[in-house]
Amino acid sequence: MKFADLAFQLTDREDKRSCYVKLTLAAGEVAETVKKVLRDDGGDFRAKKPRLRKALGECLRAWLEVCERHKLDPDDIALGNIIKLRKRAEKGKLQGDGDNR
Repeated sequence: MKFADLAFQLTDREDKRSCYVKLTLAAGEVAETVKKVLRDDGGDFRAKKPRLRKALGECLRAWLEVCERHKLDPDDIALGNIIKLRKRAEKGKLQGDGDNR
C-alpha cells in the first residue's frame, strides 16, 4: 500500500492551518518523549515505546494531511529523501549542515 492511499480528504469545515498545527504538535510529542527517555530512562525506550509509537503515528497522519492539502505524493517525497541521503552517503557527507552537501 502506498502512503498516498492512506491520505484522506479534509473537510471544508476544518481550519486550513490545522494540518500544520497538528504536525508541529505531533513532532513536539516525539521530541518530548525522546527527551524524557534520554533524561530519565538512560536511553532505554522500552517503557515509552507505546507513547513514541502513538506520537509517530500522529506525525504520519498530520504529514499525510499536509501532502493531501498540497497535492504532493508522499511516496515521491519519501523516495526523493532516500535518494538524497544515499547520494550524501556515497560522498561521505551525511554529517554537517547545508542543503547542498
